[in-house]
Amino acid sequence: MRRGAFGIALRHPSTIAAAFSAFSHQIAQVVPAVIYGPEHIHTSLAGTPFEEPFLYSGESAEHKHTLARLVSATERALVYLGHKSCNIHYDTYLYTPQAVLARGNPDKNFCDLLALLEMTCGEEGLQTRLTWGSHVTVSRFAKVRAPHELGGLLPLLEGSVGPGLSVATQVSVGYSLWGPSPECPKVDPSTVNGHFVAHRTFDL
Repeated sequence: MRRGAFGIALRHPSTIAAAFSAFSHQIAQVVPAVIYGPEHIHTSLAGTPFEEPFLYSGESAEHKHTLARLVSATERALVYLGHKSCNIHYDTYLYTPQAVLARGNPDKNFCDLLALLEMTCGEEGLQTRLTWGSHVTVSRFAKVRAPHELGGLLPLLEGSVGPGLSVATQVSVGYSLWGPSPECPKVDPSTVNGHFVAHRTFDL
């Protein structure tokens, strides 16, 4: 069943996004996993509660209203932040039973932006969940896997380092997908899982 949520995400420079996407392709060569293209690479900042089933519609009055409130909250938060870029250093990769994550070490601007978004989303009457970190999800496994089922993934992770410093200068409002959507009606969770679709993007 399709699952999704509306959210706000930090976008990374093209070189950083391309590096993460290339590593996503490498992971898929050693363990069955979803590949993330550069356009889907992001760091989640805040989002609405997950919905299941979720089917985004640009014609839905409710969806338009939710996105409009997220846009308004984001615009105000960026003004309060002074449109400062967020610097995050990505040095290593971690794995869970479901995914591979790039560990991020953020600067103060990133932390300030989260606090501001919590405030402005609250002012819009939005029930939101803040991210637990500045990580980037670079791959999601086709199914939950125990460590002994990861094959050549562990040696790959041990021999790899992150792309380094990302000076993020854009924030997008949009939605995340876990399953089919009008844009991708024939896909399943083994091909679209956690992908972010931007609705409106702002410069920092």
